[in-house]
Amino acid sequence: MTAIATPGFSLIAPPPEERRAGEPPRRWKWIGDDLIRLGEAGLLPPEGRFELLGGEIFELMPPGPLHAFIVDLIGGLLETLSQTHGAHAREEKPVRLSAEYDPQPDIAVVRGRERDYRTRFPGPEDVLLVVEVADSSLEHDRRLKLPAYAAAGIQECWLVNLPEQQIEVYRDPAGGEYRLRRLYRSGEAIEPLLAPSAALPVRDLLGEPEEGGADEPPA
Repeated sequence: MTAIATPGFSLIAPPPEERRAGEPPRRWKWIGDDLIRLGEAGLLPPEGRFELLGGEIFELMPPGPLHAFIVDLIGGLLETLSQTHGAHAREEKPVRLSAEYDPQPDIAVVRGRERDYRTRFPGPEDVLLVVEVADSSLEHDRRLKLPAYAAAGIQECWLVNLPEQQIEVYRDPAGGEYRLRRLYRSGEAIEPLLAPSAALPVRDLLGEPEEGGADEPPA
């Protein structure tokens, strides 16, 4: 595959010698740097969030209050944990899995410090854990993003399933899929691979109010 220059952009297309008369129409795909240039050129709404999956551009819908709360909550817990292991947590920022994949996980725990990514996005070798918080995006995350993370070799992915109030933990990537999948519910705890001695209660990760706490409605 080669990159063909178009007005300031580089679409992925087969080299000319591979194209033959009479073939069906071909799909053109974007690469990660194109997504940045499209934004800089004003061709994508500046207030929007976009990710690249398989060369296709997807617009991410604005989060609702619960989604935003859970992202902030888990991001804060993972930031505290990752700092003791030479890493840090990034929220809603791109990771570059390959030329055609620039997803924006809700949270990514990556090696090193913030300034290590001043001139580049984290790559698969930098990512220790990705977390997707899913409500209306559940099918999108399962069908498109989980296989992309597995194909890139991301060792651990959490899918926070808000409709069912559970966390799906995926590990052991091979051949574009995760071979291990386990469901965690309230009353259980997750021990992330980046810090296996730390047990994070699912109740805390889902932001459930403590019994008798301020968030608990009166009887």
